[in-house]
Amino acid sequence: MDNWTFAPEEVSSEAEESTLFANILFNPGIFHPASVPLPPELKSPPGNRDGFMAPRVSAAHYAQYPINSVATGTVVLDVTVSKIGHVSAASPVYAVPSLTKSAMDAVKTWTFKPGTFRRIPITARTIVAFVFRSPTISIP
Repeated sequence: MDNWTFAPEEVSSEAEESTLFANILFNPGIFHPASVPLPPELKSPPGNRDGFMAPRVSAAHYAQYPINSVATGTVVLDVTVSKIGHVSAASPVYAVPSLTKSAMDAVKTWTFKPGTFRRIPITARTIVAFVFRSPTISIP
């Protein structure tokens, strides 16, 4: 991500202060619980509460490791979250051919606290990265 650049959010052609969250999930191998344990929510999440607040994960599931695959790598997705917290679109920013479909299928089951602007729920985008390790590793 060191080489990534981002354009600021704009409202009426004016740059608006905003925060981008990158959600990174390390797949623990072939033996894992279905849902992802989430850390407790921060009392004051980063961002400008009166400006833009990015969507935050509220429920997530690990991606299924493809059967007969030995690939490892990271799939990075650009995820659009509706104003009611459902994934309405996802597209790969960085793909691994044999792993991308599993990551896309998993993120479409996730739910989020929607992004807000001036405390009103909005459709917003976030980044989700799935790190696939060797399927023989069963403990993170």
